[in-house]
Amino acid sequence: MADKQAQVLESQLEYLSLSKPRRILYKFTHFFTSIPKNLKRAFSSTPGKARKLSSSFFGVFRNLFSAFRYGDWKTRLSALLMGFGLVTRRQILRGVFYFLFEAAFIFFMIIIGVPSLGNLGNLGYIASSKHTELNDIITISVPKYYDNSFTILLYSIITIFLILLFVVLWYNQLVDSKKLQDSENIGKYASDRTSVKNIFDKSYATTLLAIPIGGLFVFTILPMVMMIAIAFTDYDYLHEPTDKLFEWVGFYNFGTVFSITSSSGGNSILLQVFGRVLLWTLVWAFFATFSNYFIGMVVAMIINIKGIKLKKLWRTVLITTIAIPQFISLLLISQMFSDEGIVNSFLQMLHITSKNIRFLSDPIIAKITIILVNT
Repeated sequence: MADKQAQVLESQLEYLSLSKPRRILYKFTHFFTSIPKNLKRAFSSTPGKARKLSSSFFGVFRNLFSAFRYGDWKTRLSALLMGFGLVTRRQILRGVFYFLFEAAFIFFMIIIGVPSLGNLGNLGYIASSKHTELNDIITISVPKYYDNSFTILLYSIITIFLILLFVVLWYNQLVDSKKLQDSENIGKYASDRTSVKNIFDKSYATTLLAIPIGGLFVFTILPMVMMIAIAFTDYDYLHEPTDKLFEWVGFYNFGTVFSITSSSGGNSILLQVFGRVLLWTLVWAFFATFSNYFIGMVVAMIINIKGIKLKKLWRTVLITTIAIPQFISLLLISQMFSDEGIVNSFLQMLHITSKNIRFLSDPIIAKITIILVNT
C-alpha cells in the first residue's frame, strides 16, 4: 500500500515538473493509453454491477409484496385509484396529480391507445375509398380516408411509452403510500409543504431536468424509435399514407440491402450506397467527437494559461456559439458558403480562385466544409 502511494506521489511530481504544453500532451496521450486499463476495470466490475441490478429488480417485487401484504386499506386502494393513499395522508397535491394522470391515461387509452395497438399488427385495413357526390352541376368522386399506417404506428409507440410511464408512476405512488403509512405509525406526518420543499430542494435536480428530458423524448427518442420501426415495414413511395397502407415485412429490407446476389445488380448497388453512408457516418462521428471534445479541451487549457490576456472575451466568444440557436447558425453558414456567397466573393477578390467553389453542392467538398465548420 505504501509503495503504491509512493508511486502515485512520484508520478504526480513528475507531472507537475512538466511545462504546460507538455502537460497538455501528457493528458492527451494518457487518455488513450488508459483505455485498456479502464476497459479491464469495467469488465472486472461487471459481476458486482449485475448483482446490484438483480437486487434492485427483485427489490421492486419485494416492495409491491410489502405494500399489498402489510399496507392498510388506503394503501391497497391506491392500486386502483392512484394517489388515494397520498391524499388521505395529507399529500393532496401529489395525490391529485397521480389521480389526474390516471384519468388522462384511461381517456387516452380508450380514445387512441387501444384502437392503435389493435391495428399495430397489420397497420390498418383500408386506406381510402372514393364515393360520388352529386351537386347542382356535375357528379364528382370524393376520396374518403380511413386508416393511416403512419399515425397508427406513431400512436402505438406513444401508447407503449405511456404504459411504461404509467407503470412507473403507479409503482411509485403505491410505495410512497406505504412509506407514509409507516411514518404515521411512528408519529411522523407529511404535508404538501414537504412535497413542495422537496421539489425545490431534495429533488431540485430532477425538477430542472424534467423539461429537457421531455424535449429529449419528443424530439430525439420518439423519432428515433419511429424510424427504427419503419425500417421493418415496406414503407416507400408506393406505400405512402394517406392513399396507401404499408405493412410489416420483418428483416426483408435488411436482407435486400446486404444481399449481393442479384441478376440485375440492384442489391449490390444498395449495398454500396449503404457502405458509403455508413463510412461517412463513422468519419463524421470521429471528427465531430475529436473536434468538439479534444480540441475544445485543448482550447480551454490554452485560455487558462496565465500569460493569456482577455480570457473573459475568449470565453464569451466560445459561449456565444452555444447560445445562438443552431437553426440561425446553419442558415448563416449556408448563405456564406453558397455558390454566390460571401466566402466565394472574398476568395475571388483576393484572386485566390477565379471561379466559385462549390462548398455545399460538391459531395467531397461539402463533407470537408461541414467538418471544418463544425470544428
